[in-house]
Amino acid sequence: MRGWLSALVAGYLIWLSPALAPYAGGADSSGYLWSARLFRHASLSVPLDPPHDFPLDTVGASALAPLGTMVKSGTRDLVPTYPTGLPLHIAAANLLLPEESAVRSVLIATAGVTLVLLFVLARDAGLGPAWALAGCVVFAFSPLVLFVAVQPLSDLLATLWTQAAIVCAWRARRRPAIAFGAGVSLGIATLVRPTSLLLIPAVVAASPATWSAYRRLVVGGLPFAVFVAGYQAWAYGHPLSSGYGDVSAAFSLTNLGRSLIHYAVWLPKLASWLIVFGPGAAWAWTGDLGRWRLIVAAWVLAILGMYALYPVTAETWWSMRLVLPALPPLIVASLVGLREIVSRLTGRAAPNALTSALAVGVVAIAVLMLARQPEFGTRRELADGERVYRDALDVLRLDRSDRRAVLMVQMSGAANYYAPELHPIRYDALTPETWRAIRAWQSREHASIGAALMPFERDELFGGGAPRFPCAWEPRGHYLHITFWNCPP
Repeated sequence: MRGWLSALVAGYLIWLSPALAPYAGGADSSGYLWSARLFRHASLSVPLDPPHDFPLDTVGASALAPLGTMVKSGTRDLVPTYPTGLPLHIAAANLLLPEESAVRSVLIATAGVTLVLLFVLARDAGLGPAWALAGCVVFAFSPLVLFVAVQPLSDLLATLWTQAAIVCAWRARRRPAIAFGAGVSLGIATLVRPTSLLLIPAVVAASPATWSAYRRLVVGGLPFAVFVAGYQAWAYGHPLSSGYGDVSAAFSLTNLGRSLIHYAVWLPKLASWLIVFGPGAAWAWTGDLGRWRLIVAAWVLAILGMYALYPVTAETWWSMRLVLPALPPLIVASLVGLREIVSRLTGRAAPNALTSALAVGVVAIAVLMLARQPEFGTRRELADGERVYRDALDVLRLDRSDRRAVLMVQMSGAANYYAPELHPIRYDALTPETWRAIRAWQSREHASIGAALMPFERDELFGGGAPRFPCAWEPRGHYLHITFWNCPP
């Protein structure tokens, strides 16, 4: 069966590779890649670089902070807004590979190792090799997994390290020293996504109930907890603060109903309809495996429960990437429940060939239904969609005019990564008063101000008749759907 697993992982990665999009695009990917570059150069921040004599005190430093960055309190330094885990992985790969190849290698390795760990997890939870392989196939072809696997996002990496923590904790029952690996894995998962800390109950449930195991768990995870607390205190002003700002107010019971409906609609489409068999695992896990009831319950409820209170989770189908680390236990429980039902129907003495054939049939149906959804093909469009940012900036830089101050929001993160000679000005941070200060600076410096806008941004700035920011704006061309503008002095 290991040969089948190797063939599955290798074939999957070969199939997935052409869709990889290791480019800085929107806020998430650009923020992660820029942060990785900082770590590669042994730096945690960079000084803000405003245009010459720019009225920074009047306009505010935040107007010059591209997406994926923020101004460190009390300074004029830019720091990343996103957690350090994924950037550190990319920076480590970048020690051996060029930047783009480093990103690509991390994406490929993450997808492959996540599948291997899911197989191991399923086997530890009592599934036979065929059923465990079936779970890997279902997970691999989830539209949500495909969506995040081809982009430099943290979701799949958080899933990898979460699985590693549970596997190590469970296997510490046979080899106590592995409990240290559970602590390390949970620590790295927390670097990747700080909310992974909520999985401590699941990891404790999987661990041997001994003080030595708990001690190893703490020793393994403590250095990462210290690093996270120290970094957040330095960058954001408090050990418990983050680059997202204070989002506690966004978590509310008022979001619960909408999120639960969203889960009910999308989890069967993203984790497959097999999850309806998940409750059957409660009867299937008996004896030594009975602890898996508590492990899976603590794992799934921590993730789905927390993000059910967050409004972003229910915005669209790909917002479900926030709960991606809950998919492995859901799929494993589903297959355990299905196997229990099959066993009761066919008799527990049924030959392995019959149950294996049933596993293959079930997976074939589930994967076919996953592949028939429109979201399944989204991954093919991502590489081109992300590449647009870089290519549009190349076109913008071909204009050798003195326009180096450029109004942009959606493009600002990519500009920070690919075109540091530009000075992005976040128009969403401007007011009529600060725009007048910028126009006065422009007049003194005899400088033009550009704009690089997505279609919705163009509508925001120019769709209401008079321009939102008064100037004799001139169109300067476009690249695909991104338009360029000039505001002369």
